[in-house]
Amino acid sequence: IAGRFTPSARDADFTLDSIEVSADLSGLWVGGLFGRVSIDNDNLLGSSNFNVTNAKVTLNSPVYLGNTGDNRNRYFGGLVGEWIWLRGKVVLSNDTVDVSADWRGDKDFAGTAYMGGLAGFITGKEDGVSLVDVLAENNTVTAEMLTSSRNVYAGGILGRVNLEKDDIIGSGSLRILKSNVKAKKSNLITTTAKECFLVNASYLVGNAVSLGGNVEIEQNHAEGIVYIANDLLTAPGGVEPLVEDERTRRT
Repeated sequence: IAGRFTPSARDADFTLDSIEVSADLSGLWVGGLFGRVSIDNDNLLGSSNFNVTNAKVTLNSPVYLGNTGDNRNRYFGGLVGEWIWLRGKVVLSNDTVDVSADWRGDKDFAGTAYMGGLAGFITGKEDGVSLVDVLAENNTVTAEMLTSSRNVYAGGILGRVNLEKDDIIGSGSLRILKSNVKAKKSNLITTTAKECFLVNASYLVGNAVSLGGNVEIEQNHAEGIVYIANDLLTAPGGVEPLVEDERTRRT
């Protein structure tokens, strides 16, 4: 629909219903609906909600090799590449996506790749402060995501969700429910960097951080292989999902 969507904080709610998209897109921010969504958080006094429901997206994304430098971050999502919100709800429900992203270059990328079947990265303001509640429910994802980045957050539903709060007010919540993820071929996620610094990759969410909020992941099904091909893993992070919260339920 658009490369970037920057709504006014004076608008309380945004709903996209029954949108169908088929596209071939390449860039640093790639999404079937938006490459980047960013609300004007500085002027947001109350909460604002964003709902995407009954979307049908087919998206193919070849690697972007423009004049960007190897240290630039890259964001890919079947619906949205990068999502910056502050207070309110982000709801992704009954969406069907079929995505392929081959983001491998002829050498390793130093920047971070955020890749998700629905969204690559959801966070609050750019400093990471967020009270947004994220719900992904009854979604169907068929995906193949490949990258040669040295730093990777990748998941069949969401690549990374950062709901941290920097004071005692609290934190947002994350729920991934009743969704199905399947690899297009055999591999759902593939990394090919010769030297990996950080890899958080998993079938549903690669990395989720919530300080005091609820993280609920239930009644989901995923099929495919998460394949990490590297000669050297040189920093912590490992090749496993990271979910941090005092109250976490996973199935």
